[in-house]
Amino acid sequence: MEERERSRTNSLYIILTAVAGIVLTAASAFLYGFSVDNVAGIAIAYGIMLIAVLFVVERQRLYDRLIFDNSEHIWRFYLVYAIGFLASVFFPLISENGRPFLVIFVALVMVSDEIVAICAGSSLLVLCELLCREHSINSLIGYFVPSLIAVMFFSVVTEEFRIFVPLAVSIFAQFVSLCVISVLFSNRTFGIDLFLIPFANIFICVILILVVLKVLSFSYVYKKDDRYMDILDPEFELLSELKNRSKDDYDHSIYTSVLCSKLALKMGLDEKTTKALGLYHRIGLLRGDNNWENAYGLMTEHNIPEEVIDLLAEYFNKDGGVRSRQTAVLVIAETVVSSVGYLFSKDKEVNINYEKLINTIFDKKLESGMFADSDLSFSDINIMKKTLCEEKLFYDFLR
Repeated sequence: MEERERSRTNSLYIILTAVAGIVLTAASAFLYGFSVDNVAGIAIAYGIMLIAVLFVVERQRLYDRLIFDNSEHIWRFYLVYAIGFLASVFFPLISENGRPFLVIFVALVMVSDEIVAICAGSSLLVLCELLCREHSINSLIGYFVPSLIAVMFFSVVTEEFRIFVPLAVSIFAQFVSLCVISVLFSNRTFGIDLFLIPFANIFICVILILVVLKVLSFSYVYKKDDRYMDILDPEFELLSELKNRSKDDYDHSIYTSVLCSKLALKMGLDEKTTKALGLYHRIGLLRGDNNWENAYGLMTEHNIPEEVIDLLAEYFNKDGGVRSRQTAVLVIAETVVSSVGYLFSKDKEVNINYEKLINTIFDKKLESGMFADSDLSFSDINIMKKTLCEEKLFYDFLR
């Protein structure tokens, strides 16, 4: 039912965008003083490009190829594209070298992916040229090439939003391109004034890109942080259900998550994600057996972050071995908690040689070949052993 409603919403976006885009393009061409024949030609040309863009967007969404969680929030793309459309309609009124198209391309790739951004940004770039009285292939290429570079670099930006290198490369490419246009394809006398508009363009692009990325980072990162705050709460719905069903399994998950968190901090891993692995690695018990099918169903229904689900999929796939460092941390932490808990269940006063126990656990896991294809380094293993051996006070909680 939810998917059907989403499809209806997406269809509405497509229809409204197509109709509004063609109508507004025709109206803009008319206001720029083009003849009726030219207005019709411009509207048809842009309409064809727009339909192609909408097809690519829908295809990428259906195959879930959009970066971040944009497939679930496709309205972001349509909003950015609408703003880019209005800007492109306005750009013919300003200097040829002063149009901040770079901002539009960067914003588009952050709300979709590189393929969609290139198609959508190119359609807006061509629209601007169609509305100009004097078409310039130099201007078209001058904006497209640096924008293409920007799309490629920004498409690999992660949710940590480390954007210094993509921004620096994109801005440099845009400045060089604008300077080439000014120097090589201008009839004006060479002088510093030729670079004033490119400088102004670059300055505006930097400011606007930083603003756009700030808004998007708030939408992506802080929203995800809020979700982690919810699911890491020991009283979260799923964890409360597990507690009511089996206090022992709940305690085991809590203790495992504590060790996962400590190891993640020592190893430079994402602490929230790794801690969540410890909390939810037994969640399938709520539906009987703790298998992947039960765990996956529960986690997707309760909107557990995708990276947690992917890592737990690796954990449940016993035959596939362990690849990621975070899954390896979960395996070791869970084994240590189980082993210590088992020994205390036999004799609460037993004096455990933790260093020997932990070394034995690592030896058995390594001999089994479980970590043969993993990303764990010898340094990681030594850090894990040292950290776990130092947690003697923590193990007393397992008595």
